[in-house]
Amino acid sequence: MTAKDLRRLLPPEFIRPAGPPDDTLILLPLAPSSHLPLRLSAVYHACPALFQRPVTAADDRDLLPAPLPVPFNPAPSVPKIPASSRELSDVPGFAELGPPRRATELCLPPPQSPDRHAPTPAIPATPTAQPVTLQCQPVPADRTQLALQGLFMCRGPVTPAMTAAHCASLPGILSCLLLQGHDIAAEAPATSPAFPRFRQSAPAAAAALRSLSNAMDLNGSGTFSIQSANLSRTFFIENDWCLAVEHSSPHLADGIREKLTMTVRALAGAS
Repeated sequence: MTAKDLRRLLPPEFIRPAGPPDDTLILLPLAPSSHLPLRLSAVYHACPALFQRPVTAADDRDLLPAPLPVPFNPAPSVPKIPASSRELSDVPGFAELGPPRRATELCLPPPQSPDRHAPTPAIPATPTAQPVTLQCQPVPADRTQLALQGLFMCRGPVTPAMTAAHCASLPGILSCLLLQGHDIAAEAPATSPAFPRFRQSAPAAAAALRSLSNAMDLNGSGTFSIQSANLSRTFFIENDWCLAVEHSSPHLADGIREKLTMTVRALAGAS
């Protein structure tokens, strides 16, 4: 199916304005049939670039529901027709019709010979089928790249700097730091005046939170939010990676916490 066909099926709240061109051919993992409906999640996994936000389990629905089975109605039984005249006389109403009449021959007109001089009708030419171009994109072999490209709906390799910039552009996020071990791998100060102090204290804070996670039997992973009168920070820790963000309100918007959690898990190669 093309991107134009899928946009007609998708709910308006999921359609991304700047998506792939309408003539882009999208291969679905399971083609819809009369017995298998087309799910919203299947379209999202086939082409995340069509969606402006991920599809959760609560959002999943049928786009092309399978038709209801047609009930089987057996043919009505045909009454037995008596063979002899004595049996026919027993049929109600037959006596009023009188005795059976003799069948007459059906006279058909003789077949006419075709006119040899009549012009032969022209056979319309069969239109030539246009060649179909199949557009295929290579699937990244790296699971980390595959997950990050699906999260941020982009094409090509995703670097740590691009990851930090994408996270900083999410609603309510003021700045973002991406740490690997004790080193800052990438940073994206957006609109935070307190970013220099946040950048200076983030590595030590991530190390302390990782030790706290180990003490709580969380294997050095977890999500920790720190709030005070004038700041709100959240640290997403997974193995050796830490994604630290400053946000404007004490609580992150719906879906932002989950997206940041999935991002750090993709960087760490966690399933």
